[in-house]
Amino acid sequence: MTADEFFNTVRDAIQADFHCVAHAGHLEHKETHHDGSTSQFRLKASVPHVAFSLDKSGLNPFMVLAPGLNSRNDLTVVCLGADGVPAVFVIECKNSPSPGDAQHQIGCGMAFCEYLFQLVRLRHGIQVKAKYFGVAAYRPKSPPKGSTRPKFVRQGHHGGLLRADWFVDVVLPLTELVRATQELK
Repeated sequence: MTADEFFNTVRDAIQADFHCVAHAGHLEHKETHHDGSTSQFRLKASVPHVAFSLDKSGLNPFMVLAPGLNSRNDLTVVCLGADGVPAVFVIECKNSPSPGDAQHQIGCGMAFCEYLFQLVRLRHGIQVKAKYFGVAAYRPKSPPKGSTRPKFVRQGHHGGLLRADWFVDVVLPLTELVRATQELK
């Protein structure tokens, strides 16, 4: 399967209302919080990708699930790693000085993508063996200095998820996310 066929298959598997399209070379996630404040996370769309958000205002992608089981992350980006293997970046943004429950929402986003890829396999006969990475974007008390590449570390229970933390107000190039995954070998 070519890269274009892969991206078309993933894009077509997600209802268009949930797609995120780059504008002026950037993917943006904007969110209005319970206290009326807003936050914005920008990702430089510097490699071919498919992006979607299940956290769109007024839309509920999981109406069949009871409250508490319908957690979702803010942005998911699927691209190809340097090795040609699909890389899934599950991003959760917080308007706080700590990542809070980002780990839970990232885990839910990864579980959704595993389910999605199983449906793609059943429908199209295409086996997608992806590598999963989480990104918690928030407002730490001291912003990062001089770093242009996130660092993935294992976090959480049971061996943990590979997660990088990032300052929500700093644009994150998708190329740097892909390069950061290469450092894990």
